[in-house]
Amino acid sequence: MGVPFLSIAGKPGAQLLSGQGPWRLGRSPESEIPFPTDPGCSRAQARIARNGDTFFLEPLSANSPTFLDGRQLTGPAALRPGATITFAAQSLVFAGDAAPETAIGPRHEPEEAYTTIGAAPAAAPAAAPDRIALDRTITIGRIAGPNQVMLDHPSISRRHAAFERRPEGVVLRDLGSTNGTFVNGVRVVGTRRLAPGDRIDIGPVQLSFDGAGLTSATRAGNAELTVRGVSRDVRVGGGATLRILDRASLVIRPRTLTCIMGASGSGKSTLMNIMSGRAQPTEGRVLLNGLDLHANFAALKQDVAFVPQQDVLHEQLTLRQALTYAARLRLPPDSSAANSPKPSTTPPPASTSPTGSTPASPASAAARKNARAWPAKSSTAPACCSSTKSPAASMKPPTGRSCPCCAGWPRRA
Repeated sequence: MGVPFLSIAGKPGAQLLSGQGPWRLGRSPESEIPFPTDPGCSRAQARIARNGDTFFLEPLSANSPTFLDGRQLTGPAALRPGATITFAAQSLVFAGDAAPETAIGPRHEPEEAYTTIGAAPAAAPAAAPDRIALDRTITIGRIAGPNQVMLDHPSISRRHAAFERRPEGVVLRDLGSTNGTFVNGVRVVGTRRLAPGDRIDIGPVQLSFDGAGLTSATRAGNAELTVRGVSRDVRVGGGATLRILDRASLVIRPRTLTCIMGASGSGKSTLMNIMSGRAQPTEGRVLLNGLDLHANFAALKQDVAFVPQQDVLHEQLTLRQALTYAARLRLPPDSSAANSPKPSTTPPPASTSPTGSTPASPASAAARKNARAWPAKSSTAPACCSSTKSPAASMKPPTGRSCPCCAGWPRRA
């Protein structure tokens, strides 16, 4: 008999159910089969147990139902080959025997495509790439190197952080990264000893520490924004309060476009400010992949872009120059020239596109909005300026004056 396995929709390879189990399914990083980026999945969603050659599925969550072949489970049920397990946004298919070409794979296929769960035999496939063992000191960075795990994202420094194995446990050290290393939403200054269950954010990558290693998940291209019962009150004359937004709720799924429409004064801008982390709600919460956006704003702010109504471009600069200076302010200083190019000082030819090499002021409103959508994501506020000074000439922190450079940037952590 082959090794039973699960096929999970949207994930390559197969989850092998080797050993005696049990196997827990849930959002908790301690689960044998984790779903850390699914906010609809409970921390303890369900459990698969084994009795001889028979496997059973048992629901554990009281808030998120578990279905077997379309029927909601209220207790343990036997798994048959081909059975479909669904909960939250997940769909899994159980197979009683591993097919040589799909679950284990022929010898010439790469082993990294398969994940072994439970006690694995000596000939089992290699560990999945989203699992990082901390049996020695390693570093995390944007490039590959000896004892360094590469996380390829422009917001991550070349040598970003180090996980040091010490007698007292695992200690996390930030290596002077530009955008910081965060543990449970708090930026690491110097070193911090890790405890099981800690969440580490490095750029858009979330690492969960279980005491012996790290499980990784990324928000890049996989961000879900959930608004739950958000309200906003403001003070009016006489000390009274006026509710300008009342119990708004919505979900923005990954890779979708959502339009918020309403009459003037209905609270659209207030809702947008709260959803982007620029304003605090009086009631309710905003969740980014299950994490409170406002409570973890310092760690999550680079995952949320906000395009204000007013222009934030320097009209004296070309669009290419404005984007280049924004990149130099946002990206780590060790970024390659390809990621952070230097603007050309050569006068552009007359035939050059007006949106690239001529001042931004004559560009259309749509072109200016498209341009400023990207620099507004920066985690570092730009330098304040005057009408005679470009952002390159003054690289100092904002002074609070109203200017095209900093009027629409996110608040600082």
